[in-house]
Amino acid sequence: MKYSTKHRFSIGLLLSFTSLTTQAALHDRGGGLIYDDVLNVTWLQDANYAATQGYSLLQNGRYLSWYDALTWAENLTYFDSVRNVTWTDWRLPKITPLDPTIGWQMQISTNGDQDDAYNVSAPGTKYAGSTASELPYMFFNNLGNTSRCPVGFGFADCSTDSYLNYTLNTGIFINMEKGGYWTGSDENLPFKDGWGFDMGAQWGLQGAFNAGVPRIAWAVRDGDVAAVPLPSAIYMFAAAITGFLSLRRKHHVGICQQPHQESM
Repeated sequence: MKYSTKHRFSIGLLLSFTSLTTQAALHDRGGGLIYDDVLNVTWLQDANYAATQGYSLLQNGRYLSWYDALTWAENLTYFDSVRNVTWTDWRLPKITPLDPTIGWQMQISTNGDQDDAYNVSAPGTKYAGSTASELPYMFFNNLGNTSRCPVGFGFADCSTDSYLNYTLNTGIFINMEKGGYWTGSDENLPFKDGWGFDMGAQWGLQGAFNAGVPRIAWAVRDGDVAAVPLPSAIYMFAAAITGFLSLRRKHHVGICQQPHQESM
């Protein structure tokens, strides 16, 4: 079957939006909720919601100790105005070993080849794109940020520039700060408290930090709140399908309506 220019346009549009919906990693579900289809988790769009909501245990105005951050996440209730649902199953971002067959690798490094290191999950590293730790994956892979210490170089090559001068790509999130963010813990993790990921003075570093020094709590929950693509994408996707089917139907009807020639 030969396709007209309109047919080809509809097919191209259909394929382009199929690609868009399958390749994108972050999806805005509305209601202040962002779904990551690689990690299969939903993040609060507000990366410092504890401060926004005026959580009573906030220290230094915006930050929480690690213990208070755990308490906040475990008790958080968030009303989803789009789906009219209150979500209660929140937690801090997880951290697991980069290589579960080895366990925790604790020799601090700049190459993302240790769990206590700069560039965990970053492109160009041994564990590039690793989903073992959710915050580094977000920082390097979803948001395209770079580390204070470049991959492939030693500590002598780490930037001495002030963290205030580097650019933090925040994507579709709000209230993301150049500061330290807490992660959850693991029963086998050395230094069971105070683990986090730094977007501040040591930007790009995952490691153990003083649990009593206030940092930021960013809430995440497992799974998706909605099994649909972005509204704008799905409308155009549907329009492409409708247009394609309509043209195909007209083409088929036209063939069927052609007069039959009687054989002589």
